[in-house]
Amino acid sequence: REQQRMAATQSEEFTALCRQPYAKQAVYFLNGFWDEFQDKPETVWKIYEKFVEFDDKKGKDGNELDEFNTHRVLEAFDSTQTVVKMREQMKEMDKNDNGHAALLEYLIFAHKKTIQDVLDSPQGESAEELVEAAQKKIQEVQDSVAEVEAKLSANKTALDANEKKLEELKSATEENEAAIIALKKAQEEQEGAEKELETAVADLKQQETEHAAALKTLEDKSADDSSSAMARAKAKNELAQMQSEDPMPLRRAKITQEAALRKVKKQQAEAAKAVEAAEAKKIQLEKTQAELEKTQAEAEAAVVALEKAHAALEKRMEECKEQIEKAKKRGGAAQGRLWWMEREMIEAEKYLPQSKQKHTPKK
Repeated sequence: REQQRMAATQSEEFTALCRQPYAKQAVYFLNGFWDEFQDKPETVWKIYEKFVEFDDKKGKDGNELDEFNTHRVLEAFDSTQTVVKMREQMKEMDKNDNGHAALLEYLIFAHKKTIQDVLDSPQGESAEELVEAAQKKIQEVQDSVAEVEAKLSANKTALDANEKKLEELKSATEENEAAIIALKKAQEEQEGAEKELETAVADLKQQETEHAAALKTLEDKSADDSSSAMARAKAKNELAQMQSEDPMPLRRAKITQEAALRKVKKQQAEAAKAVEAAEAKKIQLEKTQAELEKTQAEAEAAVVALEKAHAALEKRMEECKEQIEKAKKRGGAAQGRLWWMEREMIEAEKYLPQSKQKHTPKK
């Protein structure tokens, strides 16, 4: 019974550990087996990253993977595994028999540890207040990283979109300006043609008027009894000659020119509307340009804010490093936890400009 009670207690303690988030499980393992892993802690970090990557529901806040995603982890680190073999390993790995694999279960399976080995492993005791202070600073850094990352992403999106719109606007403006120039040139040509046609039509009308007046004059002379018989005969002869002439060429020319004039006037009206529309579009383009310039200014302001955020992030990182170094010097601190905090700092540094990244992970 005592053995059963101890086994039950052991199972409860281990299950409680497996319910913690992935990072805490990894830290617990590194603390306990630091002597073995101090030269290769990155192997635990890489496994941790895979668990977080394959946990599509909870991510880093999760604590265990289902069978399918555990198989994916196994495949990631040993591509030669067969499905049958992986199922056998899953069964061996699943210490609490719930059909899932916690990160801690995977680690003790992969590195041939027992539950008792884990529960008996040292976790460090002294310098706890310094470690907690460092952890708090790291949390602040991670929060800042999320904020900076969000701003950076939004800023890049805004700048990319703005740049594309400015290019499109530039092209549209150039096309519109070219259209306005072409339309105004066409207007000038149409105005010239209109004046020529109006002159031609007026000339033809004048010819018609003069021809009608000449006929009337000859008719009056040929019927004027006060004139001599010779004068009347001459007038009748000239009248007959004029009346025998074909008036159709003159009329046809007048009709043709009047039709051409109407067509030009219609084209002129259409051109005026087109110019008006192009001018209205120009106003709209100018308005759009003003809006885009405002967006550009806001994006540039975001860059300034981002640079300030980077500076603040660097300061917090330095404070974190100071806290970690103090904890190391105090002695007795959990080495796995200290390494993990430093590793989180390295991840946070990735969001800084490359020239300001000072550390690389220990393999």
